[in-house]
Amino acid sequence: VALEKDDSMNTIDIAIVNAKVNIEVDKPQTSYNRTKAIDDLKRRYYSFEKGYYTLQIPNAMVAYDQDDAVSFIEEFLQVSCQPRSYYHC
Repeated sequence: VALEKDDSMNTIDIAIVNAKVNIEVDKPQTSYNRTKAIDDLKRRYYSFEKGYYTLQIPNAMVAYDQDDAVSFIEEFLQVSCQPRSYYHC
């Protein structure tokens, strides 16, 4: 697990390298516009090309529902690490 990992396109909040999963937490001040949406989509696509999947977690979920956020991430990692999964470890 790497925190604040730089992948040359952007800085990833949390990278779980062996599972090829990036976790991005939206910043509280994130406001979406067309340009930001396209930039985010491109970053996810470039990571996907390298075999990484990006989970984007809303800041509000981290702030108010940490247990649910952690449970979902754990479940996602369990599924993604199964041999029959496209994203296996």
